[in-house]
Amino acid sequence: MMKVFERVKTIRERKRISQNAIAYKLDLDQSQYSRRENGRVPFSAAEIEEIAAVLEINISELYGEATATFNNHDQNGGAFGQYITVPDKLIEQYEKRIEEKETIISLLNEQIEILKKK
Repeated sequence: MMKVFERVKTIRERKRISQNAIAYKLDLDQSQYSRRENGRVPFSAAEIEEIAAVLEINISELYGEATATFNNHDQNGGAFGQYITVPDKLIEQYEKRIEEKETIISLLNEQIEILKKK
């Protein structure tokens, strides 16, 4: 099974988009982007979102899972709702990022309290 960074590279190359083009959109140097695309540095959630936009694909495609869209129709054929399923791996990735963010906020709050006491 391909990893996210491998999918990014494969799709980018298939679409003939340069590393420089994506690096520019991410506000990175090409060498910084290359380390991410080669799996040495993980992509952040925000970077994944921007990459998907640049590649004109759904984020779920980078995780190797498809999303399904279901349209509900009333008896007269009119649409009254739309539901989109989100792959479990994508949800796990976002939950992990949220946990990391909360840990960082907690640590920063502790540092603020220590500095206030000084």
